[in-house]
Amino acid sequence: MTTKRLWMLLLLPAGIVQAVIASPVETQHQQTYAIYGDSSNALRKEMNRKGVTVNGQRFDAETRWNVNWRFNNVLDDNGCRITQAQVTLDIRMTLPEWKDRAAAKPKLQQRWDHYYRALVAHEEGHARFGRQAAQGIQALLPTLSAADCHTLNRLANDKAMGVINRYAEQERTYDRDTNHGMNDGAIFP
Repeated sequence: MTTKRLWMLLLLPAGIVQAVIASPVETQHQQTYAIYGDSSNALRKEMNRKGVTVNGQRFDAETRWNVNWRFNNVLDDNGCRITQAQVTLDIRMTLPEWKDRAAAKPKLQQRWDHYYRALVAHEEGHARFGRQAAQGIQALLPTLSAADCHTLNRLANDKAMGVINRYAEQERTYDRDTNHGMNDGAIFP
């Protein structure tokens, strides 16, 4: 394998620093909890017992996302501005895994498959909010400047947290509107 390196020189008028902004870096982790059963009632009991607990309430699945950002800035005659920014997104999804599915009757398998597709689609909806938040912060950071770098740091973090809060609220509305995915078929049995 031959490795080629491409070097690029950006010539700018003296004193101008161009911002280097990359796309958000995403990592996604999926974990499962094992459930067993040969009837829809047995599977429901397993999920009720082993499912994810959030704020004291039990759910069949959960998706959590976390956005982090780092940036460098420079102070010159025009004030302080961001020269390099990196946003990372960590998505963690927890889903049930029906371990003895192969031994179940085909009708129960079909019912489960319908439910599971809807459940995964709902959880992917949660992940989309994280992606939108990360992309929003990535787009926001290079637009910010201030008279001094201390003010810019505070401004950038406050604005980025505003983006996080906006998407977290949209995510809560999503769960209310879909009844945690049940309105879209994520209900079993």
